[in-house]
Amino acid sequence: MVVTRPGQHFVYVGGEVARPGAIVLVPGMTLLQALVNSGGFRTTARRDSVLLIVPAPGGTFSTARVNMEAIVDANALERVRLQANDVIFVPKTWIAGMDDVVNLYVTGLIPGMPNVGVGYSISR
Repeated sequence: MVVTRPGQHFVYVGGEVARPGAIVLVPGMTLLQALVNSGGFRTTARRDSVLLIVPAPGGTFSTARVNMEAIVDANALERVRLQANDVIFVPKTWIAGMDDVVNLYVTGLIPGMPNVGVGYSISR
């Protein structure tokens, strides 16, 4: 048997990114590179509290919060380098969570609730 290329390793990105899922880990890949590879943040992303979940010995996990807002907006130095099977989770902002509450528990419970909006007409 001849090995023509080494096996690929993956990191997993979920939550409020454009394309959640597994991405191929490149040696030296940073958290920001993985997030960009996943299509970047959605407008509902809480960028100041991204979770990095790292597998630890014995089937346990270690979790850290990373302020990606400081890295993206303030050009702060990024020291995090990803390892195989790391999981990145981008949570929703609180207002996005409230939007879900309204959709699930208010709009969804009131049948025939009209969509209310503001508009105008330019006709006689």
